[in-house]
Amino acid sequence: MPARRWSFPISLFCLALVLPGSAVAGGRAEYAFLQYPVEKIRPGDMPAARASVTVRCAGNEYESVVIGFRNPSAASLEVSGIRVSRREPAPALLNLYRIDYVPVTAPSRWFSGTKGPWPDPLIPITAQGAGGGPDEGGDGGVDMRWAFERSVVVPPGENRSFLLEVYLPPGDRASEELAVSLSLSDGRTYPLVVRVQPWSFDLPRESSLATAFGFSAGLVAGKHAELSTIPFSGADLALEYLHILGRYKVSVGFPHEPSPAAVNGDGSLSFDWSGFDELTGRALDGTLFPDAPPSTSFQVPASPPGLSIEQSTAYLREVAAHVREKGWLGRMFYYLHDEPLRSEYPSVRAVAERVRDADPDIRTLVTEPYTPDLQGSVSIWCPDIPFIGDSLPFMPVAARWPYKLYFDWQSNPPPSRYAARRAEGEQAWLYTCNSAVFLDYPNLFIDTGASANRIIPWLAFRHGFTGLLYWHSVVSYGMAGSPWGSPLVMLANGDGNLLYPGVPGQPDIRTHRPIPSLRLQILRDGLEDYEYLELASRALGMNEARDAAARVASSSLCWVHDGAAMERIREEIGMRIERSIMDGR
Repeated sequence: MPARRWSFPISLFCLALVLPGSAVAGGRAEYAFLQYPVEKIRPGDMPAARASVTVRCAGNEYESVVIGFRNPSAASLEVSGIRVSRREPAPALLNLYRIDYVPVTAPSRWFSGTKGPWPDPLIPITAQGAGGGPDEGGDGGVDMRWAFERSVVVPPGENRSFLLEVYLPPGDRASEELAVSLSLSDGRTYPLVVRVQPWSFDLPRESSLATAFGFSAGLVAGKHAELSTIPFSGADLALEYLHILGRYKVSVGFPHEPSPAAVNGDGSLSFDWSGFDELTGRALDGTLFPDAPPSTSFQVPASPPGLSIEQSTAYLREVAAHVREKGWLGRMFYYLHDEPLRSEYPSVRAVAERVRDADPDIRTLVTEPYTPDLQGSVSIWCPDIPFIGDSLPFMPVAARWPYKLYFDWQSNPPPSRYAARRAEGEQAWLYTCNSAVFLDYPNLFIDTGASANRIIPWLAFRHGFTGLLYWHSVVSYGMAGSPWGSPLVMLANGDGNLLYPGVPGQPDIRTHRPIPSLRLQILRDGLEDYEYLELASRALGMNEARDAAARVASSSLCWVHDGAAMERIREEIGMRIERSIMDGR
């Protein structure tokens, strides 16, 4: 038979050896893959084969690796579990999450949006061996196995992904090789290798970048009750939400919603600080959640409704006295006004004056770029990322929900202007919201690349901003439908919503619990990157650290979109910190 007649049966024989569904004892590794650093992998993507990765990690740092399976065959396949084998007990703690998807029906951005399923919810999987991480309370044992309640179906031509989270406790300096095995329900396995190489330094427990994210225990309780008839404790569930946010290095601006004060019959105020101190106070002291950093900030606690100006002044004065005595005053702020129009500046100044009359040490925050019209009234300037002054020098209009525009001139001074304000004892934070839909600004949207979420702390360090404000973490819990099926919030998918309501009956979810998002995971990577830059500023000098940050985020519209390139720069920073430590010994 001529050679060309042999080519077809030989090709079929070779294909039978490599395709899933063939009668081979083990699966070929190219159908399983690893992704590091973390990227958002959609079901229809076909990532390149990668059977091993090396993760560089500091003590007290979380790093994550995506484990995925591609199905190039004509029939659906099922992933039944994942196993990690370790040579000996090790201090590194592991968690596994199944990456779920939400439907994007209207893209967040007109210039780069893509409809369809996007990865975001992270379903924690219970380990069936020793060694679980903070989610599972394990002890770092030798062998860990995760089996899914229902095998994960991988349709033809698609992939499914999982997230392996590695936490390195402080002081851990031992390298480790994790032998990962992904199993199909038909018994075949796919071997992968994750190597963990620690740096010779730890990240601090206390976060260097202040965060203040919105949260509502009432919205959480309401949505869980709507989605499930199985009873739960609202207070305990709210505490779980605060805990998961804390583990992702996010401080909640309003952790304690009830007011610590009450109005007596004669108009005087009485205070009971026990509830506030037990929740907010312990979060600030770092004793509420030992595996999370102490809270970096909080808003002035809510006052009783309907107070007169005199009562409000008395309330603020008592609040300041209490938190000063506890040592928390430097982390408290009064939210003056949200994105005020110029016509509202007199009201902003009047409120700031009343706060200052009550106690001049209470910090005042306004979500507005620096303006001389408010100078003297503001302690913390907090512009939106598009308006930090490195891209748009001014804005002629202001938008108010729902979609109402005002001709309201706003100047956006350059970031260097905030350096001058810091010299006067003021601070500069930044925030991000759905205004990032109009141009390619960093954001926390579901349907943008991972680097868009991770870059925010790099940009903050680059320009000297020391805090990150975010308007809410569960805002869509108060809206119709469920975040699982309706991710669009106003203009953007996932904006103001970083968690999902996990209720009993969902696959791999047995109790009421918060479900973190992939965006939270990626943002935490960025917050830890900020710690690398802080360490570099002390070891190498602020100018070199800022130069390194500028290589990743030179401006709000010019930043690295390639996660691998960002990771390489982070590793360079780590090597320089390590070299500085070694040179100093």
